Amino acid sequence: MAMNLLSLCFLVVTMPFENSLMNYVGLFNETVALFISYLIAQINDLRYDPPTTVIIGNTIVYTIYLSWLVNGLVVLGVATSEVHGKLRKLYLTKLRWKYSWLRPKMDQQQQSETKRERQFPELEGRAGSLTGKKMRLKVGD
Repeated sequence: MAMNLLSLCFLVVTMPFENSLMNYVGLFNETVALFISYLIAQINDLRYDPPTTVIIGNTIVYTIYLSWLVNGLVVLGVATSEVHGKLRKLYLTKLRWKYSWLRPKMDQQQQSETKRERQFPELEGRAGSLTGKKMRLKVGD
């Protein structure tokens, strides 16, 4: 029990993980371990009657199940977030431009500009050639 309390104090003071979610999960786990240690000490030291001991034992079991559920949900959430990020990166870098039905919709002006770029690639980069702006020529006196 003292070791759990020292570990909990260490986690509160230092916050050793880079991710704040992992720090909070560590705090939760140490708090649950401290609570379970307290309940086990209650059963062993105070010698309750059997029905009270069963109630305390069931509380220990439910607390462990709650801890497993919370940790499982955190792991599932982190894994889902990682998979979502990798799938989004794959979509944005490769799949989106590979298939025409995944490309973003363009308005009429953008479609005509891209058609001109494909037809006349040598005009790309010249002033006014693709933007539709008129060039002004200064005529000397």
